Amino acid sequence: MKTALYWIVSCTWGVIMTAIGAVIALVLLVTGHKPKIFHYNVYFAFGTGWGGVNFGAFFFVAKTSDRLDIHQHEAGHGLQNILLGPLMPFVVAIPSAFRCVLRDCTYTGKKVVAGVVTALVGAVGLAGAVLGFLYGLAALGVVGLLMASYAGIIALWAFRREIPQYAGGAYVDYDAVWFEGCATRWGQKFFKE
Repeated sequence: MKTALYWIVSCTWGVIMTAIGAVIALVLLVTGHKPKIFHYNVYFAFGTGWGGVNFGAFFFVAKTSDRLDIHQHEAGHGLQNILLGPLMPFVVAIPSAFRCVLRDCTYTGKKVVAGVVTALVGAVGLAGAVLGFLYGLAALGVVGLLMASYAGIIALWAFRREIPQYAGGAYVDYDAVWFEGCATRWGQKFFKE
């Protein structure tokens, strides 16, 4: 019953992330990769040199990261998806991916990457807003404004909260940000083995 409910919510309220995961899973199936089951989730292990990523009821890990703790963490993101639904990409997935890229950069590189990425996304958003409102395409204008605003929020978070933690070469625990720590705690609590 819990599995059915998990999948129903993942495929309705959490459909954005689950649909992306289903497409990735289909590509992996077609290319000969074998799916595995971890509690309510379908997952694939492939490649090396990376950790894992969650897309709703699906998650993907490197063969070298095919471990219980990583499975629990990624399954914890699946629980976040059924709770946050359409907000999941914006509140957890994009910041998590952005943070993952920043973690691999030098301190100065973090600032450069964050600045360039958020400036580009913000500029594209503003251009869409201007074009949308100039040509009477209100939907494009609104989406452009939302995109530019989101880029600004991510930039504020990156420059005010995330990047300063690494000053002086400081080590920052992966779970130090709320969405990663929450995924680990929930995964360990609800997916014991």
